[in-house]
Formats: sequence, structure tokens, C-alpha cells
Amino acid sequence: MRRAKLLLFSIGLAALLTGCATSPDLQMSPVAKACQPISVADCLALLDHEKLPAKDSIEVLRELATTYLEDMNPERAIEYLDAAIERNDADAESYQLRGLAFAVKGLMEQKSDQKLQQIFAQSSFLLAATNYLMAIAHDPENEMNYVTAASLFAASGGCKVAKSLGESHEKKFGRTTKQDEIADIIQEKCGG
Repeated sequence: MRRAKLLLFSIGLAALLTGCATSPDLQMSPVAKACQPISVADCLALLDHEKLPAKDSIEVLRELATTYLEDMNPERAIEYLDAAIERNDADAESYQLRGLAFAVKGLMEQKSDQKLQQIFAQSSFLLAATNYLMAIAHDPENEMNYVTAASLFAASGGCKVAKSLGESHEKKFGRTTKQDEIADIIQEKCGG
């Protein structure tokens, strides 16, 4: 179920990068609801007090992050995802969501008229792309991570890295519709 929700968010990111947005409606667990109005540190203390297994506490942290992403509060989502990654630095889903959060943050900054905010947007896109690279490292079978990372690198001017990701994807998966998506994105953003 979480993979399906994460896939919807990745598709949502691709839609945001190409100009059309979607937002799935997700339900929160009781523990996540209890954590929502409190700080990340207090939430971590509550999770420890509840003696939730690490896997379940990470799930709650990702759930909270997803809620904050839906509310277009990527900074708060990043705080929860940092905590999830601190608890398990091999969790591909947390890296995917944190990549998405940085991408949303970048899109929000990009819409600003201020030059400094637009520079911050590029930084956010690079942080997002880096998180998707970490997701690829921990889940190399997820094709969407390659598409999203290539999109983000291309959007931030990292055309050589985007092309390299496209080549890595094609080498791993062969010529697929996802490969065509990567090629189209690189063509659009990098001119070839």
C-alpha cells in the first residue's frame, strides 16, 4: 500500500515538473495523528514510548511527511524524513519521499520573483535528485527513481548526470517506456 502511495507521489512529482499536478488523499494512523501537532523530537519520544518497532516508527514518520507534502509544507516533511533516514539509512522509500519534498520545495522557490529564491530552487532540485540517487542505490529495481532523478538533474542544469542516468537505466532495463520518458525529458530540458 505504501509503495502505491509513493508511486502516486512520484507520478505527482513528474506531473509537477511538467506542469500538471495531482494529490492523492491519504488517511493517517492514530499514532501519526498524535504526532502531527507536536515537534519532531516529541514525536520521536512518543514513538519510543509506544515501543513501536523501528519499521513501524519509520512508517509513521513517512506517513507524517506525506501529510505535510499534501499540505505543501515540504520543510516540515523533510524534518520527519530526516528522522526516518536517521533510524534506517537504507530505507529507499524515505529517500524517495525526501527527494519529492526537496523537489516540491524547489518548485515553490522557483515561483518566486526574487533571484535568491530561484537560486535556492536549483539547490533544492539538486538535493532532491541526490535523494533519488540514494533511493536508486537502495532499490535499483525501481524504474521511476531513474526517471525522477534524471528529470530533477535536467531541471537543475545537470544534463550530463541526467544523460548518464538515462544510459544506466537503459543498460539495466533495456528500452522501455520509462527510457522514452527520460529521453524526452533530457531533450526538453537539455536540448539533446
